[in-house]
Amino acid sequence: VRLFRARSQVGGGKILVLPRKDTCWKGSCLVAKTETDLPAKTDLSTNTGRLDHDPRRLAVHCARFLNEHKLEDIAVFEVGPWLSITDYFVIATGRSSRHLRAASDKLLEELRENGVVRRGIEGYKDDKWVLVDLADAVVHLFGEEARRHYDLELLWGDCPRVDWRSGIDA
Repeated sequence: VRLFRARSQVGGGKILVLPRKDTCWKGSCLVAKTETDLPAKTDLSTNTGRLDHDPRRLAVHCARFLNEHKLEDIAVFEVGPWLSITDYFVIATGRSSRHLRAASDKLLEELRENGVVRRGIEGYKDDKWVLVDLADAVVHLFGEEARRHYDLELLWGDCPRVDWRSGIDA
């Protein structure tokens, strides 16, 4: 069973961006009274350019953003056909706990500006692994030792890799 994609509904003067699941988790819904309450880059008239309507585009955007912020060994896996909770894993390695926290902060800021609402974040205060749940994509930011220990590439290695460097249709 596939989960719901985020959709915008306009009606009765209210805008509700629904979460991917049929239940609304704390912090996963964005409710605005008017269109002006939505993030500046949110465009309700079309899906073009919206990261929250295209999981592959969201994952590629996250990978490129992390690359710009000096994270290493970035990999994107399409796990949707095998995992019902998300469509893509983005995996990257940071040099220190401070690097992991700074990268996750900047990533969340960038996504918020593009109208993407995070579902959750785990491990932020830890220095090993920060997990950012964006519903359609889950971003895993590891320290070097934790990445070797958990080895998600081995676990999900049979899933197709997305070539995030060459383009969205790779």
